[in-house]
Amino acid sequence: MIRGRLLILFLGILLFPLLAISQNLYEPSIYGQAGTVGSGARAFGMGGAFIAVADDGTASSFNPAGLCVLEKPEGSVVFKANANLKTDRSGYLFTDDLVAPGIGSDSYREVGSQYSLTQTAHAFDFASISYPFRKGKWKFVPQFDYQRVVLSGLDPETTPLNYSSTEVLTLGNRSFDGAFEASARQKGNFSGGLDIYAGSLGFSFNPKLYLGVALNWWTKGASGKRASDFEFSSASGFYSDLAGGSETSTFNSNEDFSGFNVNVGTLIKPNNKVRIGFVYKSPFTMDYNLMVRETRIDRANGGFNTIDITKNEKGKIDWPTSLGVGFAVLPKEVWTVSVDYTKTFWSNADYTYDYVQSCTGAGCDPSDTINAPDIKVLWPQYFDKNSPISGINLKQQDSDQFRIGTEYVMLWKVAVPLRGGFFTDKQLFTDVNGKSVTFHGFTVGAGIAWSQILFDFAYVHESGDYRGQDFSISNTTSLSTETATLTAIRTDKFRSNTIYISSIFRFK
Repeated sequence: MIRGRLLILFLGILLFPLLAISQNLYEPSIYGQAGTVGSGARAFGMGGAFIAVADDGTASSFNPAGLCVLEKPEGSVVFKANANLKTDRSGYLFTDDLVAPGIGSDSYREVGSQYSLTQTAHAFDFASISYPFRKGKWKFVPQFDYQRVVLSGLDPETTPLNYSSTEVLTLGNRSFDGAFEASARQKGNFSGGLDIYAGSLGFSFNPKLYLGVALNWWTKGASGKRASDFEFSSASGFYSDLAGGSETSTFNSNEDFSGFNVNVGTLIKPNNKVRIGFVYKSPFTMDYNLMVRETRIDRANGGFNTIDITKNEKGKIDWPTSLGVGFAVLPKEVWTVSVDYTKTFWSNADYTYDYVQSCTGAGCDPSDTINAPDIKVLWPQYFDKNSPISGINLKQQDSDQFRIGTEYVMLWKVAVPLRGGFFTDKQLFTDVNGKSVTFHGFTVGAGIAWSQILFDFAYVHESGDYRGQDFSISNTTSLSTETATLTAIRTDKFRSNTIYISSIFRFK
């Protein structure tokens, strides 16, 4: 969009295009718990506190040592029946002031409304097959499994974001003004996610000490399409030629991950009432490729202009170490209480990549062509440690989770376990002031065990708020000084609701 056109034309420069920054692109990261917690309706019904329990077919996803608890071959499947994430973005005031001594000034003001981003999906989450056997005093339980560790194939949709903008341009003793009102929204359709195919082995020579290892091959990613629409409802002054205009952008993207790591776990059972679990998930180098093609159509004054932008990103992620410890007690044979603590060192997740962008079409700008090798940031926030912390550069830090849960089994004609839990989830990003952001959640679940079949259900709710949009940027040249500031009216609010359904079949 053209702002302060006369002054910019007169100076022959554009210090930095800031209007497009008025929408904060940072969302609560879906990667914060990637590979840290496992899968399964039973585990999530207990708040996800499963490291020291891990005694069913989903064990390897939390603690591979738990496989040693299995006595018979079994298969398991987990389905994420519904995932709904919603972020309510605060309204804001955006200002951009440019002063060129002896030439003039440009003052821009924009007020943006509150809007909501909803992301939804459902997906196959986990599957495994296990076969316990003994060799002398040793017990071995191999397992092959699949897990979708990150459901990144979420379908996004926003409510309208409404803009109201004014601008005053001064050249010498003459003033010009312009104003416009506009709205923007987006909707998309994505599929896929980051997957793990694993071969795991639990082994033990002592009924009080179980050991386990999992070899994990990470692969795939999300792909899909997102459309963004920007429409002017009114325009006046030097913006009058934009009245009735619009811009439509369609983004087709595809990402691909590839990597390998190892999980090592232990499960200690000093007696029948206490269990202690530890798990270590090794760091590794993840290859990452991202391709995005954007088609942009601008409509104004009865005409239109189309450009195509292709973006290619290729690099290596230093995927961080994860550690976990769990403690479980069984006050009664049918009652379990479990506590977990997990930590992932995201402050060490260096990402080095090359970025190439090309543009075709009559409306291409020189800034649309980019060839930037060897860029260094922290993944997945793209946090630049050499730049100030702000709403467009939120600091990245280690994430951790504290989880507590319980299970009580009602013994009728069939076994009916009832479950509940609570957890805290410290995010891998901070707020605009560099302070930690922690979400909180609760879970409930239930199941039924009949003959050789177990069915489980879990509901997981998580919510939190944080200030994630404020920033201030200044730039001074020999000709002028420009300062841009965005101030959020209130905090952003996040909440998610997820439903898990699991089934386990135990062979005779």
